[in-house]
Amino acid sequence: MAQSNVAVTAGSGTLLDTWTTSKGGNTVHAGRWVPGEYPDPSYALSLSNISTATASSHLMQLMAGASNTVRIRRVWVAQLTPSTADGQSSVQIIRLTTAGTGGSALTPAPFDLADSASGAAGRSLTTAKGTEGTLIMTGNIGFRNTAPTDGDNAWSWEQHGGTGPIVIPAGTSNGIAIKNASAIAGATVNIIIEFVETLYTK
Repeated sequence: MAQSNVAVTAGSGTLLDTWTTSKGGNTVHAGRWVPGEYPDPSYALSLSNISTATASSHLMQLMAGASNTVRIRRVWVAQLTPSTADGQSSVQIIRLTTAGTGGSALTPAPFDLADSASGAAGRSLTTAKGTEGTLIMTGNIGFRNTAPTDGDNAWSWEQHGGTGPIVIPAGTSNGIAIKNASAIAGATVNIIIEFVETLYTK
């Protein structure tokens, strides 16, 4: 693709911050743009010291509120306490089409205290699991029977440039679960889901 430029007639008014280069014998101005703070309300749903002793547990669920779309930017799962023996377990992010019940309620924390409370809601270790839908992705954690010290006993997913977030449509029956595929006796994990809420759907 060839380089090009568009002529702009200088006049009075607001000054733009530019620097000049020469292209094709023409002096051109390159502009500098400073991005503002991200405008959408941001939240973290956090869970500490949750047991992985039961296979296929929904360690954490996050359900959308009635009005706002949830866009997940990051998921992080890390071993906290030693397991009875060394082992591995897949960690799954899976869609829910109904909310699980029981367990402990979790409240998302806003990054900015000026933002309203999140409409989304979380739970840990639901006793009656929500209805599982599409498997979004699978990771893996190698659990150790010694105290984790170097951060290796963790798995995370983050939204990257050029890809979209994990989207949960508005509606209290829409959500995701963080699920451990295998039972890891003795171990516990910490989990964080970072997300934003938006009124727009796309």
